[in-house]
This record gives sequence, C-alpha cells and structure tokens, in this order.
Amino acid sequence: MYQVKSNQYIPYKPKSLPSGMPACSTYYYVINEQGKVISHKTLKPYRGKEMNNYAFHSQEGAESFAKKLNESLQVK
Repeated sequence: MYQVKSNQYIPYKPKSLPSGMPACSTYYYVINEQGKVISHKTLKPYRGKEMNNYAFHSQEGAESFAKKLNESLQVK
C-alpha cells in the first residue's frame, strides 16, 4: 500500500515571516510498504537526493499518484 508523506524545506529565495525567519515550503512524496520513496518518473524506489524526482508541490498531485499506484496493485 502506497502512502503520501510530507516534509518541509527552505526554498532558494524564501519569503520572510514577520519575525524575520525564512518561510518554509511543504512538499509531498509517496512511499511504498518498505518506507522507500517512490520516483514519479520511473515508479521505482528512489535513492538519490534530487527532490524534483520524487517531490510533489501539491498534496492533491501526490494523492492522485498514490491512488494510481494502489489501483495498479489491486488489478494484479
């Protein structure tokens, strides 16, 4: 069963909060049963660190990707 997880990062040019701290952004990613991050380009576990190979900037995008993967498991 594939699940959606989220994490935060500080963008390259972040906006500042009223306190002066940089504002964080949230990204979403999909993990498999073993807890490994799935690449949305190859559909295989991803071991690298390039966020653009596995991160989604919207929760809806990550959830639809996980839904497709879970549906493919049910067909087999």
